[in-house]
Amino acid sequence: MARLGRNHLVIALGSLLLMGGALLIIQAKALLSADQPVPALPRAIADKQATRPVAAIAGAQRRGPARKIAQNFIAPPQLDPSEIERVEPRPPLSDLGLAMPPETPMPDDWREILLYRPIATSSAIFESMGRTVVISGVQSVDPDKTCSLHDVASWPCGQPAKAQQAENLWTT
Repeated sequence: MARLGRNHLVIALGSLLLMGGALLIIQAKALLSADQPVPALPRAIADKQATRPVAAIAGAQRRGPARKIAQNFIAPPQLDPSEIERVEPRPPLSDLGLAMPPETPMPDDWREILLYRPIATSSAIFESMGRTVVISGVQSVDPDKTCSLHDVASWPCGQPAKAQQAENLWTT
């Protein structure tokens, strides 16, 4: 029975300490508030504190105190726009970020002609209405070309390339 009374006493004491800690935390907010001014040190203590000399920085300007723009955020004072100096941008780190040169515009006398019923003669050439059109920037593969892999396997690669081009002509 004595043990049960001792356990109740420990629980009650622990609860009191917990309540006291919670009250201290609540009071700490009022004691440590950032909005309250810091009290000045007593004259006797202030005189005894060592002061260190402030070195002047060459070219430094004296600015006003920082202004509070929001709770717990501090920003430097506003600058006069005439004090701001504009410098040239740095060059790009590589050519990847540069813009592509503009495309050559079509001549003013250019007339579009619709070509009907195109027939692929190779992978980069087709004929339509008596005209032969070669697609720029594409390497042509002859229809009778045979491709091989390390002289082990070979297959006719020109005919499928021509068929693919024919399919592209009809689907666009």
